[in-house]
Amino acid sequence: MTVLRLPPVPFDPRRPESMKNTATRREYPCLVVHAAEGDPVRHVIKGREATIGREPTNHICIRDPLVSKHHARIIISNHSVTLFDLGSANKTRVNGQVVTQATLRYGDELTFARVKCGLVLAAVSESEDAPVPEGLTL
Repeated sequence: MTVLRLPPVPFDPRRPESMKNTATRREYPCLVVHAAEGDPVRHVIKGREATIGREPTNHICIRDPLVSKHHARIIISNHSVTLFDLGSANKTRVNGQVVTQATLRYGDELTFARVKCGLVLAAVSESEDAPVPEGLTL
């Protein structure tokens, strides 16, 4: 019987980054949705745009009856993140102010109808495609 010996991997439970895998990681804008029920969910936006609404065909589906079927769109460019309200019935807000269009900054609070969200920048592996619950360190 052959025993395979692997080099030790340093691990410090106080430092979650010590658990990171070695896969290629990049930073992407993420929308953290704080729904009324359940834990917040982080949606990674890897493309140039993401649609937000109640309809399942949106990139980010928010299942709240006050959110419009096609509520808003986020456009990512090389130098900015822009939010467009798509004529929603219950409005889109950025940091409490009703907007039809706004240039966003990381840390902004977005509200679609009554659903609060946050825009954050997060490092994710290239292979990650599914939303990750907020608080999970990748």
